[in-house]
Amino acid sequence: MSEVVYLISLALCPTSIVFLLFACCIVAAFRARRRPLATYRAPVTLLKPLCGSESGLFENLCSFREQDYPEFQIIFGVRDANDSAIGIIQQVINHFPERDVSLVLDSRAIGTNLKVNNLANSYGNALHDLIVIADSDMQVNHGC
Repeated sequence: MSEVVYLISLALCPTSIVFLLFACCIVAAFRARRRPLATYRAPVTLLKPLCGSESGLFENLCSFREQDYPEFQIIFGVRDANDSAIGIIQQVINHFPERDVSLVLDSRAIGTNLKVNNLANSYGNALHDLIVIADSDMQVNHGC
């Protein structure tokens, strides 16, 4: 019995090697025809839920507006019309009038998590399929 298993294993070994070579060729072909990342950048919508102003909020929000990216939209979401972040958001909008930025003010609640409610309310205004979510205390490389 063990001799039969040995012979079957021996016969299947070249098949495994052929399959491995075939898989390597397929991967190489895929990599050769793939677009380089630098030439294709999908349009992006950035959702930023906000609640209140904090130290450095203007600089944090501006840093996202100054991105060197071909096409992006930023949606600032706020629940309360009296939120102190609204004034800062308006300053950012005025500072970059050429950019696609908007403020969504919506107090609807779909659940108990206020940040998730804020994101859900903002999502309806997204123009692009690729969604990025970033908190208000985040900052990227380029500031105001």
